[in-house]
Amino acid sequence: SIYLFIALYHFKPRVYFLFDGDEIVYVGSTTQFESRILSHQRSKKVFDKFSYIDCSLEEMEFIE
Repeated sequence: SIYLFIALYHFKPRVYFLFDGDEIVYVGSTTQFESRILSHQRSKKVFDKFSYIDCSLEEMEFIE
């Protein structure tokens, strides 16, 4: 169902990178990517773009 697809997409493990220009200013990992990015924006963390790598839960800590 569409709800299962949304749930699986929303809670996908990811390692993410916040950039200010071409410099990586933060590396983090999460299973709730969208809410984590919004949290960084609310905390006034300075970044102008982001990127991420999809991974398994087991890979998350190794990649980060």
